[in-house]
Amino acid sequence: MRKPVLLAALILAAATPTVRAQDADMQKYINRAIKKGVAAIRAHPRDINDMYRYQGQEVGLNALIAWTLLESDVPPTDELLAKLTQAMRDRALQQTHIYTISVLLMFFDRLGDPGDEPIIEYLALQLLRMQTSAGGWTYSGPGLDRKEKQRVLELVARAHEQREKGEIGPSKLKPSERKPRAVSPYMAQAVEEIESQPRLAVLPGDNSNTQFAMLALWVARRHGVPVEEALVRVVSRFQRSQQANGGWAYEYDPLNPKAATRPVTCTMSCAGMLGLALGHGITRKKDEKKPADLKKDPYVKEAMRLMDEIMKETRDEKDVKLLAKPGYFHYFLFSLERMAVVYNLKKIGDKDWYKWGAKILVDTQHPTGNWYGEHGLADTCFALLFLKRANVAEDLTFNLMGITKDPLIKKKGPGKKSEPDPFELPKLIPKDKKKTKGALRGGGRLELAGFDHRSSMEIRDLRVRAALHARSVHPRRP
Repeated sequence: MRKPVLLAALILAAATPTVRAQDADMQKYINRAIKKGVAAIRAHPRDINDMYRYQGQEVGLNALIAWTLLESDVPPTDELLAKLTQAMRDRALQQTHIYTISVLLMFFDRLGDPGDEPIIEYLALQLLRMQTSAGGWTYSGPGLDRKEKQRVLELVARAHEQREKGEIGPSKLKPSERKPRAVSPYMAQAVEEIESQPRLAVLPGDNSNTQFAMLALWVARRHGVPVEEALVRVVSRFQRSQQANGGWAYEYDPLNPKAATRPVTCTMSCAGMLGLALGHGITRKKDEKKPADLKKDPYVKEAMRLMDEIMKETRDEKDVKLLAKPGYFHYFLFSLERMAVVYNLKKIGDKDWYKWGAKILVDTQHPTGNWYGEHGLADTCFALLFLKRANVAEDLTFNLMGITKDPLIKKKGPGKKSEPDPFELPKLIPKDKKKTKGALRGGGRLELAGFDHRSSMEIRDLRVRAALHARSVHPRRP
């Protein structure tokens, strides 16, 4: 049993010579917890409880498992991961649930196989088609026509042949290190047609499905899908529905956005802050010398104040303020990590959020290697993704650098180097750019009919920027 040892180590932390030594010891326990968690996923039986819990979304659970394994340094050639990957390729185009579609897209993006580009584009178009008039997503929605599905199926079959010949395969680079794809004329036209169609007005959608969908759409930008107008609607949604205490609820009444139909929660408040960050990310120009300060955004300021209060009043997983249910703790950590890394925060309130969450996860890990809550095996995945700091929007973090400086970090005097932080975010740009060459196995390139890779990379439309600016200055009122 390692838990008593860990508790003793934490109690006697003052006896450790330096802070770095403490962090190094903690990292050993984190690494051990990750290893046990991965082993638990491998050994987990597909029991009746999971089938009930994920009825209709088994593919989404498999995608979450596969994404977690990838982030936990399991190679794509691993037998279990390879089986999951092929099963998801076979069933990806049949999915209609937002959670499933979103996680599938993020998994294929992380895998980096160019043969999966048509699947990523198809899933992104589905999300664009399913967005509601309130700028969010509910559990499912209308799919794409059969003609589009048949076109993608043909491209997937062609990619399978290339994969069998060893011409294409998973990338060795992180998504943020790969060159973004251009917007093809076909994709531009497809998105334009979707934008011209009426949106779902029956339901406003919920902020949990919306969190997954908006992250997936941000990821889709790297694959040549113009999603700016959809993300503008997301930002407008969170601006309209921010509650008096600065947070967000699971859902709200579109006719009276400031009156949430459910209580504000810490998890949905993280989703709201992430949505606001996406707005700044899509409107910031790369050559902008003096970008707007994200933390001076009035919506962000109110939300940050609430998050500071939540973390200050929280001691452990049993008393997290504004947590809907104790069993939602691991989902909260998942959302907290997504938001904090995008805002480049080392501390929230008076807490180093990562060390705080990591210590709780190490201490509460079951002897089987799992973490248990309301979401079954997904709780183990959420915990591992938190421990691995799996930032799917790493390019957004990089995009916002310079406007998300953490005021709580104290630097030493001039001329003195700050002590290295073992929990520092990884660098987004490889030191040796030459290493990026030949990252794809076989160095091959997927040939896709109907895609012009020479199209312009400039996809920020001035009317998108103007619309977002107008809504932020003059938000809609109920």
